[in-house]
Amino acid sequence: MMSGRLTEQEAAKRIRQFEKEYELFKLQVDGVSAWRLLRFWVSMQLIIRPEGGKPASGGKARLLRGLRELPRYFFPKRARFLIDTSSSLRIEKDGELYKDVFFDDLILSLGGCFKLERINSEAFHVLNKQALVKSDLTATPLELLTGLLNRIMPARSEIDAAARQLSASIQRCLGLVISSEKISRELHYFYWSRRVYRGLLKRVRPQAVLISNTNEFAMLAAARDLGVRSYELQHGIFSRHHPDALPAEAKMYKDTLLVPDKVLLFGEYWCDELAVNGFYEDELLPVGSLRMDRYRRERKAKPAGGPTQVVFTTQGLVVPQVAAFLRDFMAMVGDAGLDVALTVKLHPVYDPSPEPYRQALGPDKRVRILQGREMPSTFTLLSQADLHLSIASACHYDALGLGVPSVVLPLSGYTVVENLLQSGHAAAAYTPQELLDLLSTVGSQSVPLSVQEWYFKSGALENIQRALNLSQE
Repeated sequence: MMSGRLTEQEAAKRIRQFEKEYELFKLQVDGVSAWRLLRFWVSMQLIIRPEGGKPASGGKARLLRGLRELPRYFFPKRARFLIDTSSSLRIEKDGELYKDVFFDDLILSLGGCFKLERINSEAFHVLNKQALVKSDLTATPLELLTGLLNRIMPARSEIDAAARQLSASIQRCLGLVISSEKISRELHYFYWSRRVYRGLLKRVRPQAVLISNTNEFAMLAAARDLGVRSYELQHGIFSRHHPDALPAEAKMYKDTLLVPDKVLLFGEYWCDELAVNGFYEDELLPVGSLRMDRYRRERKAKPAGGPTQVVFTTQGLVVPQVAAFLRDFMAMVGDAGLDVALTVKLHPVYDPSPEPYRQALGPDKRVRILQGREMPSTFTLLSQADLHLSIASACHYDALGLGVPSVVLPLSGYTVVENLLQSGHAAAAYTPQELLDLLSTVGSQSVPLSVQEWYFKSGALENIQRALNLSQE
């Protein structure tokens, strides 16, 4: 298979040309656009991306977990809301307990919630034992049931036919060799997963489902089947070029596409960004971020004095090049006699090992390297920072939302946040010397409140409650 090599924007352009030429959204399986189910997965084969960390455990441990939790699938508690979250969102501490930064505050506010956890990181899943809000169920038993049905039930001829058509079209237009057998497995997995999730929803009986990723298609399909409203809370960068951001050409097939009833976005910027595509109508709502509201309050209490605090957030992109850049930058800082402290915060999934950074930066007392699950959390670091650095991270926007100036290192993959450079909301540092020059402006630079609010609307809790039609209850 061809390795990832395009920027997100370049890949989006190729994918949309492909869709127009082959009218891909027309092809259906189980009443759903087959291409919609594959679009993100195929797009990611084209895009420059990090290698990723260790996957969730498999084999015996996963089987035992699934069997242990099966009774909770068949006999779950009933709840007004079903929250569909991921292990890697449990990345902060509240006292001695670990907190899901997207949902726990909301769960505590709403009450009556059923929390389903998708295990995308074992390192964060084990923290469920010390969680502020423990999961009621992991997705493991649902995955095992789906896998079992996929094995024992006969293949569906319409799915196999669609898979052959898509495989041939993908290879002919995109140059990607993805076998029809692999595509058929993906589509059959969705077919049975939809029914397994529908079984869970029938038992929990929620009024609404809240998710943090658009491509939780089985959950969205099950919710639609049962007339349960679905809400997506924005997670990370959701731009016009994102593989899950649908184009105007898909609009005529909307009844066969799996789109949340409402997409709850961080701010007006994201609504404007997605509206450009011409697909979305009244689905987009700016509500803000509970996490951002909390850390804006902490930012106001930042103590004065001390060294200039620089925070670099990693993504697993061009790690040796990044480590060398930071090494050279800190050497220049020392030569200039500046008082600077650098914190390198590793991505919780894509950058599991601190060793490349430790080897490059050495035993420098001015530098600390923190793994994804280590405290302080990324937002705690940003709330105390004077300057933020990264290549193409959602943390660029987080920093701006907190009022922290952000710098883009224009290395491989940076074009995802190129709009920040074009708008002047972030600066670029092509060399360590340029970064050193920018450091001298830190004290005189500030992020306007209008910019902070554009990316992250204030009052998230009230805004989300209003979106869920709870403001009058």
